[in-house]
Amino acid sequence: MEQRFESQEEYLEQIYRIDPVGQVPFSQLVKALGVRGPSVSEMCRNLAAKGLVQYTPRVGVALTDEGRKQARQLIRRHRLAERLLTDLIGLPWERAHDEACKYEHIMSEEVEQLLADALPNTCPHGNPIDGTAPSAEPLSCLELVTPAEVVRIEREESKVLKYLAQLGLVPGASVKVMDRAPLNGPLLISVGDAVYALGRDVADRVMVRRDA
Repeated sequence: MEQRFESQEEYLEQIYRIDPVGQVPFSQLVKALGVRGPSVSEMCRNLAAKGLVQYTPRVGVALTDEGRKQARQLIRRHRLAERLLTDLIGLPWERAHDEACKYEHIMSEEVEQLLADALPNTCPHGNPIDGTAPSAEPLSCLELVTPAEVVRIEREESKVLKYLAQLGLVPGASVKVMDRAPLNGPLLISVGDAVYALGRDVADRVMVRRDA
């Protein structure tokens, strides 16, 4: 029973991460969760019966106000847990992301608030724990040779986070796009004094702010 409850929370969180206000197609949810289509449909029907989503058969789902509220709280707890794990015990940020998926389901409101009072106001990947994210643009859209600073990483995945950490593409890093390959090919980017090729999909997740 408890495992099923956690699974429902994962669905709410994933729907919110894809689109917090609009309708999320089933195909996107299936891909994001790595679950078979019939299982996704069944879970979405269950969430709809609880008033957490609006369910349109063979089309998709959209969060209700209550579903959105619960999803936001889950993501807040996830980011607090990430910050605690990286700051206190030095867990690498990609492993902290996976571990936080466990803690977000068991954190009490009291612990949540105590952590929020004690920790920085962003997760290790630069995403705000409270409030809206500051204005930024994807690295893939940055004009050539324009100095910028990495602000946050969106759509976190462990393998992507590990790769970005190896390149030094972390919040606070200085970055430039040196060249773009044609036909939606990779970008040539500089991170500090190093130069790397970076795929467009990954570059889309790296949000930057141009230097003043």
